[in-house]
Amino acid sequence: MRNAIPFFLFLLTFASYAQNITLKVELYDTDTDSKVKNANLLLSLKNEKIQTSSNAEGFAYFNIQSKEDLISLSIEHYIFKDTLFTSFDKSLKMVHDDTLLLRIDCEFDGLSQEGVTIFSNKLPDTVFGSKELSVADFELIGKNRIILLAYEKKLKKGSQIMLYENGEILSTLRVPNKAEKLIRDFRGNVHIQCAKIMYTVYVDEYDALKLGAIDKSYYFKYISPIVDTLQTKMYFSNYNPDFPAMDYMYVDKIDTTYKHLLNIEDELMMDLYTSEYLWVDVRTKLWAMEMESKTGIDKRIWVGANYFTQSIYYEEIYAPMFMRNDSLFVFDHYKEYMFVLNDDGEKLDSMNIYYHLDERRTGWEKLLLQDHVTGQIYSVYEKMGYTYIKWIDPNTGEALRSQKLHFRYVDKLEIRDNKIYYVYRPFESTQKKFLYEEDLIFDFEAAKVLNGDQVMN
Repeated sequence: MRNAIPFFLFLLTFASYAQNITLKVELYDTDTDSKVKNANLLLSLKNEKIQTSSNAEGFAYFNIQSKEDLISLSIEHYIFKDTLFTSFDKSLKMVHDDTLLLRIDCEFDGLSQEGVTIFSNKLPDTVFGSKELSVADFELIGKNRIILLAYEKKLKKGSQIMLYENGEILSTLRVPNKAEKLIRDFRGNVHIQCAKIMYTVYVDEYDALKLGAIDKSYYFKYISPIVDTLQTKMYFSNYNPDFPAMDYMYVDKIDTTYKHLLNIEDELMMDLYTSEYLWVDVRTKLWAMEMESKTGIDKRIWVGANYFTQSIYYEEIYAPMFMRNDSLFVFDHYKEYMFVLNDDGEKLDSMNIYYHLDERRTGWEKLLLQDHVTGQIYSVYEKMGYTYIKWIDPNTGEALRSQKLHFRYVDKLEIRDNKIYYVYRPFESTQKKFLYEEDLIFDFEAAKVLNGDQVMN
């Protein structure tokens, strides 16, 4: 009997081992005739769930007791559409006595282009890093030239700007006030925004930085509204962060011809904005009526601007204009149209846009970026801390070919010459904030676009 017990345990162990089956999942991209690596897979069984990733050969492996335990397999990848697979009976293939093979074709997340789509696997490069200074903001002002806003401990405690080129600091200058961020105007000139004043950044003939003070209210009243210029024409808007509508216009500087281009309005937000007047107290209504009689501005606007804009329900209007070659592109996210205009403001085309819809699902960041060199426009998304970039096709308005950036929680994005630049510091790290660059998966040629190369000297 004593000898029978070890023998019984041996048989039990052997039986358990014999029941183990390896499920080998092969992920395949039929468009490029290649395997899909670095996909996240979650296998749901009757009694448990198992998670793994596909390897460099596009395979993922699971140990299961029986194929009858299989319920579903979910697959996530930043390039391909999410897949939920449940049809195991028709797809499983026994390749060995203890191995089942499951091949799944992944569907590209976007419209396939002619030829093979290539995705960048190159790690980001550090453009600027320091043990003493963190990068708060930056502006790309020309080929390999960058204006950096940096600080030692806290931005409001003291900051400096630097002219940086090809790994070398050419000039450094202390900011005399508490800096908040850098702003680029329509001419490509860089300004430092402080709490009560603005400074224009100049680079002299010796590559030395200089600052010129400018009144903050003057800047936002006369310079900030100008979107772009083309020859004698100046394009501008009457955008106000406290009003849910705006207009685009242009004026010809030769004959002072004025022309209205487009009106953009968030109708839902406007209804909420103007109805706020109905719910305020009598004293506020009397104040609004008095302001209306003094200024001619509707009393509902006075209440909306001063009260509704402070609520959690208010969202600023976002409908940017970009210029590329001799065309203007205006994105009306409320009527869901991209308008294409010529330099005289005449509509050449319009197409529906949908990339911004369902923000909770897509993670759209309410942000469009233009490449300073190629003029191409990109839409920005965020999911689980990762940033995704999609190219907007100027001919269709579709957002195509999603690219996932390498790091999580990046900040301050800029695109120049098919590269994306951003500020990043590893989570819970003592490292300062560095400036990184990462290759985009796109390779567009240069176009005529204001790119900041002509910064004032």
